[in-house]
Amino acid sequence: MRLDAMTPEEALPYLSNVRKRLLRKMARERAYLDRRAARGIHTTTDEAYEDDQQLEQELLAILDLIEQAVLQSDDPGVNGSGALGENNPRACFCGGGSSHVCGITSHL
Repeated sequence: MRLDAMTPEEALPYLSNVRKRLLRKMARERAYLDRRAARGIHTTTDEAYEDDQQLEQELLAILDLIEQAVLQSDDPGVNGSGALGENNPRACFCGGGSSHVCGITSHL
């Protein structure tokens, strides 16, 4: 199901699950990097994983903003259904543009 078609009651558990999965991924990568560093190994792949750790922190911050928007939303959503679609652009933080990662076709 697309995020823009979810009700807040559906979106919050979904976003929580995404957060948990991302945190587990980050922990796995961090443990991997720490093990390699302890052995004195450092490659360009390790540098990419280090960069990914920063990106993942930024994604967590975006998840925080989306969750806050869902919690603060008083808009009934698409066609009054309570979904987080284009009638509730506050739920989208992808920045719009030509490729929408959120699936919402209308942004502020």
